[in-house]
Amino acid sequence: MDINTNKDELEKESIHLAQTGYFYKCFQTLAEDHGVDIGDGICSLIYFMHSTHISSTELKVTNFLLAFEIVGTGHNPSPASGLDLYDLQYPGTTNYTTVAWLLEPRCQKQFKKWTGTCEHPSYTNNMVGSVLTCFGHFVYLYSKKTVVLADVQSM
Repeated sequence: MDINTNKDELEKESIHLAQTGYFYKCFQTLAEDHGVDIGDGICSLIYFMHSTHISSTELKVTNFLLAFEIVGTGHNPSPASGLDLYDLQYPGTTNYTTVAWLLEPRCQKQFKKWTGTCEHPSYTNNMVGSVLTCFGHFVYLYSKKTVVLADVQSM
């Protein structure tokens, strides 16, 4: 993938993360309106159908920053980019190009994958999975069936 395609994809990813954060705030508001206490990013949801309590499970969208490394003509990008001078494309008459970065906090824990692109398992005996499934359905309906969550993970 060239650096311009990479930049476009990272911009899309940052939009998706921001949208998910927005939907999560709406989900929190709806839960509060219905008397379900989910606290400040901590899930202590009461699942009414099973009268079971979930606690100490953090539900939040990761913090992120879309950053751009500015590389002048004839200069090499940072070693972390994995690019060299020949990978860069200088648009039009400008004497610089940019390399896009999507920055997230460093994670030292293993991930638990709840859904994938083509897999949406049922979590009838797992309350956290049930809440995340509920959130996924909420996003789909709240967005008027225009947004689907995929690849939901937690730590």
